Amino acid sequence: MTSKIDIYILYETQKGKDVLESCVKKEHYLELKKMENNLNRFQKIALQDHSDIVIIENNENNPSLLTVLEQLSKNGINCIVFSEFEDSDRILSAFRMGAREYLINGPQLEQSFKNAIIRLTADTQSDTHHKKAHKIALIGAKGGTGVSHLSVNLAWTFSHSYHARTLLVDLDITGAKDAFMLDLVPEKNLLEFMTTDINNKQSLAHQLLTHVSPNFSLLPLPENPADTESITAEQIKIALDALETYHDIILMDLSHHLHELTLMGIDSTNSLILVMDPTVMSVKAGIQKIQLIEKMGVERENIHIVINRYNRKQALVPLQLSKTLNSVIFDWLPNDEKRLTRAENIGKPVCFSYPRCKYSKKIDQIADKLLVGHEDNK
Repeated sequence: MTSKIDIYILYETQKGKDVLESCVKKEHYLELKKMENNLNRFQKIALQDHSDIVIIENNENNPSLLTVLEQLSKNGINCIVFSEFEDSDRILSAFRMGAREYLINGPQLEQSFKNAIIRLTADTQSDTHHKKAHKIALIGAKGGTGVSHLSVNLAWTFSHSYHARTLLVDLDITGAKDAFMLDLVPEKNLLEFMTTDINNKQSLAHQLLTHVSPNFSLLPLPENPADTESITAEQIKIALDALETYHDIILMDLSHHLHELTLMGIDSTNSLILVMDPTVMSVKAGIQKIQLIEKMGVERENIHIVINRYNRKQALVPLQLSKTLNSVIFDWLPNDEKRLTRAENIGKPVCFSYPRCKYSKKIDQIADKLLVGHEDNK
């Protein structure tokens, strides 16, 4: 998004005030304009300022509060009701008076809050049925090359620096890491496809998304690798077909093992990023992986080699690597384990936590080259 979303809150309790304030402050694209506990002042200011979104705490089920809710909604203001109670009568009453979302205080509040804000601020696109997302697959020459870090940071950069609607699909069967790196606990994942009738799977795909920010969504695998065994490439393809027209970019974080899901990702991608580190073992694995990918019909020019964890003190220098791989190196990522570890520990991309560091600047360059290449191929 290009600008911050204004939030105005009416609270009834100190607990409600603290919880809502915490939820707003955790989302960098939200700006808390004012918190008020006087109903009359709240109504006057909300109508006058016409904030993007108002959040109303309603535990007492005050008729006057519901009247204000109705008045605000009639004036085109997006209203969210927040409560400690989840009985159906309260919820129906709130929606009848114009609430767009109803949030219940509980363990999943932060994610429910994020999803509600994104639903309210999502831009409608009249031409979505004509659009095809640019698919980018990322695979490691071997395990541990930093594919998930690159995937998460590229997704963040596409969605925030380029304002592209970005979907990150975690297809690493060895263990879903992307949600962990973003400090998310998804409510649903791709395992849901196994329990849903085939006719409903396209609509279900949208419900499986975990929203990171307005332009950045995650489609996760189950956290337990054993649960991925029942998920097929055909099911993943159905989900991606349903989601493609709603996104500008789809990033697929693939396992380095040539599993069914990995092969599907390679086969359906527009751009393939092969990640390796500047070690003899990784380069040897990279050469083998390139040969296998080429046998699948991917042209060498569409395999973008990214060298991760590079520093000048290492034995393998750029010229040696390029000659050994018989390929031009697409780009180099500096060895910055310190910042990567810190970012992972707090559940934020490096590009968010350290936007000016060398690693983040390199991610920007890679994103830019991928987009330029995509435009050139149109």
